[in-house]
Amino acid sequence: QDWRACRFVSADLRDDPEFVLEAAEQAWQTLQFASEALRGDRDLVLEAAKHSGRAVQYASAALQADRALAEEVLALEGRALRFFAPAIRSDRDLALLAVRQDGRALRFVGPRLRANREVALEAARQDGQALDFASGDLLSDRSFIVEVVSLNPRALRHIKVDEQSRELLLALVEANWEALAQ
Repeated sequence: QDWRACRFVSADLRDDPEFVLEAAEQAWQTLQFASEALRGDRDLVLEAAKHSGRAVQYASAALQADRALAEEVLALEGRALRFFAPAIRSDRDLALLAVRQDGRALRFVGPRLRANREVALEAARQDGQALDFASGDLLSDRSFIVEVVSLNPRALRHIKVDEQSRELLLALVEANWEALAQ
């Protein structure tokens, strides 16, 4: 009924894989009340993460750094990237997997990869709002902006206009007005 009631269960139940899995299937938040050993159980954490990638925040530090687990979870929920270790968030292939699933996962990608053209383009292709999290250097690169708009014309809504980019943006709007009107 109320997942918060799990904080009052006995240590034996917190260490019972069947009980914890059943509770996590009902509400992923219950994973936080599982024993330390079960929060390190890869299969149990993966099952909870299938219901919500946010369950990873309650996984052990070792699992938050587990590349194989990250691959499985990020294929389901890209924004779960925020709950993984910095090394996972800075892995180019995992960043691409996350932003292909949800472009706004770019927010949780390591800073160096937010400046990576390929990662930022994939994110913007999936969701123009991802540009809100791309590096300023990329956003000031005219060729990057043209490429983004060719992939996703609606991304224009998330490009910040300054005097220098005003003419470029006007030309892009004119060239893509039909796509923007949808």
